Amino acid sequence: MSFVSDYIYFTEALVNNAASDEEAAFLGSLMPEATRVLDVGCGYGRLARRLARKGYDVVGVEMNADMLALARTLDAHEETRASYLHADMREVDIGTKADAAICWFTTFGVFEDAENQRVLESVHRNLREGAPFLIDVIDRDFILRTMQTWSVIELDDDFLIERHEFEPQLSRMHVKQTVIRNGVRRHEFSLRLYDAAGLRNALLQAGFR
Repeated sequence: MSFVSDYIYFTEALVNNAASDEEAAFLGSLMPEATRVLDVGCGYGRLARRLARKGYDVVGVEMNADMLALARTLDAHEETRASYLHADMREVDIGTKADAAICWFTTFGVFEDAENQRVLESVHRNLREGAPFLIDVIDRDFILRTMQTWSVIELDDDFLIERHEFEPQLSRMHVKQTVIRNGVRRHEFSLRLYDAAGLRNALLQAGFR
């Protein structure tokens, strides 16, 4: 099994269909005038699929080929499907510009600072003038107040164990995962955490107003 398989297994268990439907409805309420939506880092299409059902022309962009293949498989029987693009979110070109963009479920921040900035600039280039960009991040100050070194998620006989470490010089949270599910696997990743002022400055630098 892979990181993708483990990620989807625990995500689907923790964020069920009803919660995902609510998220999609919430996003729709924030972009009432949009028709074409760019979903940056769409993963396996959890939200892109639901927004397409609501009538949006959705373009989902994803770097991970396994995630994208699953998104297309899950969409196969949908009456209205999102379009999926296997591309680097730092270099996106969707052709016709979108009326809104989303980058959800803490997708933003996986790169170093300069590359994260390229993500924002790429999104800005693919949006119509004044179009909304809805971005979901983990607030750095909240993490500093509440972060626990260890967390454990238990689903039946399966476990996701995480060790968290914050690196203040770079404002990055490093996560080491141990997955006990049909064997034992270990994954590692890190995420750049922004406070409100830092994220605002990055968006302004990318051209957002």
